[in-house]
Amino acid sequence: MEKIVKEPKVSRAASLFFIALLGLVLIGGPVQYFFELWGLAITEFLLIFIAVLFIKTRKWDLKEVFPMRRPKLRQLLAVLVSWWGTLLGMLLINQIIMYFFPVAMAQTEGGLTDLFKTLPLPLSLFIVAVLPAIGEEILFRGAIQYNFKDKNKWATVLCVGLLFGLFHLDPTRILGTALLGMVATYIMYETKNLVLPMFLHLVNNAFGISATFLSGDLAHYTISHPVTALSSMFMASWMAPLLILAGSRLLKTKEERLEQPISNKVSATVIVLCLVILAGGIIVPVIADFEPVFQMNFSNEQLTENIEHIGVFSPEKMGKHMLELAVQCENAETSVVMTNGLGETVYSLSGDKMRDSGWIDLTADDYVLTINCDYDGVSEASVYFEILIY
Repeated sequence: MEKIVKEPKVSRAASLFFIALLGLVLIGGPVQYFFELWGLAITEFLLIFIAVLFIKTRKWDLKEVFPMRRPKLRQLLAVLVSWWGTLLGMLLINQIIMYFFPVAMAQTEGGLTDLFKTLPLPLSLFIVAVLPAIGEEILFRGAIQYNFKDKNKWATVLCVGLLFGLFHLDPTRILGTALLGMVATYIMYETKNLVLPMFLHLVNNAFGISATFLSGDLAHYTISHPVTALSSMFMASWMAPLLILAGSRLLKTKEERLEQPISNKVSATVIVLCLVILAGGIIVPVIADFEPVFQMNFSNEQLTENIEHIGVFSPEKMGKHMLELAVQCENAETSVVMTNGLGETVYSLSGDKMRDSGWIDLTADDYVLTINCDYDGVSEASVYFEILIY
C-alpha cells in the first residue's frame, strides 16, 4: 500500500504548537513544580518526543525536517554577532517592561534566579542552556518552521518567533523571547541548518545562567533608579539593529553578499531604528514623570554594634506607590517598620537577605520608617540597605 504523506501546512504548525503547549501545561508544569530544574530537563525531552512523533505520524523525512550540518566558522561568528544585537534588544525590551510593570518583572527575575541556583553551575548550564537549545529548537525551528517552508520569509520569521515567545507562558518574557525566536527563525530560514539556531539558543541561555551565578547576590539585592536604568539601557542598545543586520550579512558567502547587496530600504530602516533607540536614551529622562517619595540607602562593611536609622516622609499624592527594598546582611539581621501618623504599622519586614517589590497604599500623612540592624556580637558583620518609594 502506498504511504499517504501529508503536506506541510501552517494549520499543522498550529496544531503541533497547541499539542506541545498542552504537554507543557499538563505535564511540564507539574514536573517542574515538583522537580524544579530536573523537571525542566524532563520537559525538554517531552518536547523532542512530541516533535518527532508528530513528524513520524505524517511520514515526513526527519533529515529534511531537522537538517543538520557542520557549520562554517564564518556562520558561527555570524550567529555570535546576531546574538549580541539580539541580547541588547532583549535587555532593552525587558527594561521597558520593568519600568511599567516592576512587580511582575521583579517576581519573574527573582524566581528564575532562585531556580537556576538550585543546582551547581555545570548542571544548571546543561539543563538550562544545552537541553532547551536542542529540545526547543527541534520543536520550533525544526517541526513548526518546516510547515512554513513555502511561505513568505518575513511572515515565517514573525509567526514562528511570536509562537516561540508565547510558548514561554510569561507575559513579561513574551516580547524579549519572541525577538530571540525571530532571529533564530531567520537564521534557520537562510541556512537550512538546525545547528545554527541551536548554537544561538545555547549561547543566549549559557550567558544568562553564567551571569546569574557570577554576579552573586549583590546584583539581586540592588535597586536601580527606574528612569536612569531605562535611559542607560536605551543608550547601550542603540547598536542592536546594526549588529543583527551585520550578523545576517555574515551568514552569506562573499559571493552571495555581492549578488544580494543591502537594499536602501533595509539600510534606512536600520539607521532609523538605531537613531530612535539612541534618542530614547535622551528623551526618557526629560519626559518621564518620576519623583521619589522617599529614598534611603546605607552600608556598613564592619558592623560592630546594633544600629538604627529613621526616616520621615510625607507623600504629596494619595494612592498606590511602588516600594522597592533591598537588604543584604552578613551575621546580622535587619528589621524594617513603617508607621503612619497614628502609629499604625503599614509595612514591616525582617531578615538577613531580602528583596521586596510591590505596591503600597499611602495617604497624605506623615510616615516614619525605622530600620534596625541587629549585630550578632560574635563574627564580623556587614549590612547593605536600600529603599525606594515612588
